[in-house]
Amino acid sequence: MTSLNNRNYFILLTACSILFLFLFFILSYYNRLAADDLYYLGGYSEIGIWGCMRDLYFGYSGRWSAYLLTGWIVSMNEVKWSHLVFNFFTFFTLITVVYLLIRKIFSEKINIILSPKIAVLFSVILTGNMFFASYSIGETWFWLVQVCTYLWSIIMSLVLLYVLIDNKMNPIRIFLLIISALFIGGASGSYALVNIFFLTAYLFFSNVRVTNYSSLSFQKSRNINNKIIIALFFLLVAFTITMIAPGNEVRYGLLPKGSFIHLLWVQIKSFIKIIFIKTPFKLPYLILFSFPWFILGNILTGNKKKKKLMSLLYSYTHYFLIALVLIFIFLLPTSFIMGELGPDRSLSLISFFVVFCFATAFFDAGTKIKISKKIFQSLQYISMFCTIGILIFHLVNQYSITKKYANAIDSRIGLLKTLSKKEQKNIIELEPLPSSGMLYSAEISVDTSHFTNYFLEHSLRLRFHTKKLSLTYPSQRK
Repeated sequence: MTSLNNRNYFILLTACSILFLFLFFILSYYNRLAADDLYYLGGYSEIGIWGCMRDLYFGYSGRWSAYLLTGWIVSMNEVKWSHLVFNFFTFFTLITVVYLLIRKIFSEKINIILSPKIAVLFSVILTGNMFFASYSIGETWFWLVQVCTYLWSIIMSLVLLYVLIDNKMNPIRIFLLIISALFIGGASGSYALVNIFFLTAYLFFSNVRVTNYSSLSFQKSRNINNKIIIALFFLLVAFTITMIAPGNEVRYGLLPKGSFIHLLWVQIKSFIKIIFIKTPFKLPYLILFSFPWFILGNILTGNKKKKKLMSLLYSYTHYFLIALVLIFIFLLPTSFIMGELGPDRSLSLISFFVVFCFATAFFDAGTKIKISKKIFQSLQYISMFCTIGILIFHLVNQYSITKKYANAIDSRIGLLKTLSKKEQKNIIELEPLPSSGMLYSAEISVDTSHFTNYFLEHSLRLRFHTKKLSLTYPSQRK
């Protein structure tokens, strides 16, 4: 990695990482509480963090650990920059766990020691890929209650993975194991089921030989087995507490019902939509942000004997099929529970899995594809300049959009507080908010009974109703 071309490439890659960090900072700075977040803002001062969780547990859903985390974050809303700090804490926690996993996998599974600088760089690039490959960036990364439910479940799943692949067993690792398992089981039933499935499958295949096929060979270790059993126990305990919540009956009562055949058809349609509609729209980002892994693989292997592209692609066929099967499995809990394709935020585990698959495939291809030095250097710089161009575009564009959005939100809140002090009684019609860009919008409805309107009024203790001004009004036809 010491050649001039490689040094220049990693300088450009560092620039990409910095641009992405700036983009995330701008979005976090202009992010505002929205929809369900405002329930906590209005509720915690009256009934406390535990009271908010208890009311939701008995009245809507059993996601107790996610509700506790959301309530705790919202309770610090009066502290300046608390939401911004939490966004970055989440962001850097994810990067840190990815960094630890990258170093662990390279050192123990590939027998390559990556320098800390390179590992940090690629953990940021991988996180950037996760960001842009999300089926809904606003819901996944910036809607607080969903960040605490899904994104933190993914972070805890990665922590669980890191502890499990490490053969060591000590109090700190056991503590992380228990905390991760409890949080996942209490935050998301579908994500808990996926973790339970994989842990059970690993425990089975590592101890029972059912085939000589190498792809199904798993490391057998007493420490790993013990850690899996501990993780499964606490996952099941937390998951049971979640599933027996009285509020689940209320939530599930609002979801569509169907026969087994209908639910199976929903599962198939959801799978087709993910593979052929949602994911293809993300391909440009997936390819561009996975390309550094191809470059890294090529640099690390040097002049080793390599294959031609077509023969390599053919060898990936069974891995591609395994990935499709796993995506199908990931969809099962959501499809059968909700009776339809889940919202984009609930699909974050799939988009993250796709990102890891792309990164792995590109790195492996970089170690095996035969490519001339001239073409390799051209690909290095073309990919980097394209990535930098896209990041600069999003940086400038999102700064303009989200600044206007945040100012509009702040003005709306200021107006409502002023009217509340004046003891306003009549319904107030509010100008529609501008586009929120990559953020999740805090817009309300033209219907005064809509839950977003109620949560806004509840958060500000308003004694009057609010509604969004309809665009069909004459004043909006100018």
